Amino acid sequence: MRGFIALTSVLILSVIMLGFVIAGSTYAFYARSNGLEQIDKAKSEAIADSCTSFLLLKLAQDESHEGDESYGLDGGTCRMGPVEKDGFLRLSSVSGTYSQAVTTLEISFDITDSTYHAVQK
Repeated sequence: MRGFIALTSVLILSVIMLGFVIAGSTYAFYARSNGLEQIDKAKSEAIADSCTSFLLLKLAQDESHEGDESYGLDGGTCRMGPVEKDGFLRLSSVSGTYSQAVTTLEISFDITDSTYHAVQK
């Protein structure tokens, strides 16, 4: 009888320990996945910022720049939307895409004093 109780206790403790191991490895897997998503999001934001600078450069060189272009950049994609004219303002959107992460910015550029505002969508 003593052997049966010992064997049953070992089995129960083994099942409990296995549950802890499975829970810990699942948590680590999802934590690593979330970390990669944060890195991809940061890269997409950097690409969108670079895309904004490139659009502003093109608008500073040519006020009638049409936009609506895409470029490959650092393993991601920079997309400039069409440029709309509203008096002295030029309005457009840019997006940076890296892996599955996308960052979109709405840009307004004042051609009289070369100031701009960018708002994340």
